[in-house]
Amino acid sequence: MAYGGDTQDLFRGAIMASGSFFGFGQTSLADAQAVYDNITTHTGCADAINSLQCLKDLPFKKLNQTVYEQNEGQSFGPVIDGDFFRSYAFVAFQQGRLPPINIITGCNSDEGMSLGGQTNANTSTQLAAYLENGLGINETLAHELMDLYPLDAPSPPYSVPIDYPWVEATAKVGLYSGKQTRRSYAIFGDKAVMAGRRKAATEWSRFGGKAYSFRWDTDASRFPLVYTPGLGPGFAQHGAELSWEFRLPYISPTPYPPLPNITAMQKDSYAMQATWVSFAATGSPNNHGLDWVPHWPAYENGSQNFVFNATLDDTLNLHIEEDDFRKAGIEWMNQRWAILNR
Repeated sequence: MAYGGDTQDLFRGAIMASGSFFGFGQTSLADAQAVYDNITTHTGCADAINSLQCLKDLPFKKLNQTVYEQNEGQSFGPVIDGDFFRSYAFVAFQQGRLPPINIITGCNSDEGMSLGGQTNANTSTQLAAYLENGLGINETLAHELMDLYPLDAPSPPYSVPIDYPWVEATAKVGLYSGKQTRRSYAIFGDKAVMAGRRKAATEWSRFGGKAYSFRWDTDASRFPLVYTPGLGPGFAQHGAELSWEFRLPYISPTPYPPLPNITAMQKDSYAMQATWVSFAATGSPNNHGLDWVPHWPAYENGSQNFVFNATLDDTLNLHIEEDDFRKAGIEWMNQRWAILNR
């Protein structure tokens, strides 16, 4: 969407993980400047002649620690500046102002545990009020949405039975849940990332490129729960896959869980790296030469996801799935982005 879609070959491809053109708002210029000013103030760069160069010259550990300690909860969303970003992302998508490149788009199974879904609502009335406030919708739409996400339906963490005593488990790590919490996780996760991922993958061919879609379904941690501020209580939550994608070192105070020294987990990570590097080099995630990694089909050839799944008990299950789960709820969201992106 850069430069109104006229990128003049600036990008040969794009990878979108835990986000797409839909499901999030924009950051105002004033809010973005406040984030930047906070970082420069706490790194000693505020009075530098060139504050940006000062930040570039900082040791990584100092800059990284400042970003996490001083800006927790702040938005790093795109800012419409009239040049690089000229419109909302979903508007650029709807109007077709995007370059004809190939993309990888994907997200994690349990994103909603981190992205707004945590609530102590016990009744449908309480959850409806929470949705009205959190999604900016009215009472009628809140109940329409709840009808598509029944209380007894599978919900994040999807690898845990729906009758598991979640309220008691989360209370032990200081999170206050209710009978409606996991239902809320499902709704907020689909709204934040899963629905937009599906829409982007479904329609991408009209821009002249291929889309490759994935779902990261690896529980980085399970029980006993470990709550990480900024992320959540574990499983395949938002951000949990970052160490798998890039083998990032675990640097305090970053919240991202380290990659375990478990064979299945290591191979799960290697498969992500191999497919992504192949995509960056060739435009396809399949030119990696690993016969134990399934062929990743382009989305328009069958609406399928590559699933990255491994378990802490050392089982590797890389596979391809039909992308048709929670069809009614996700379709409802994908028909209402003009409302949900406000």
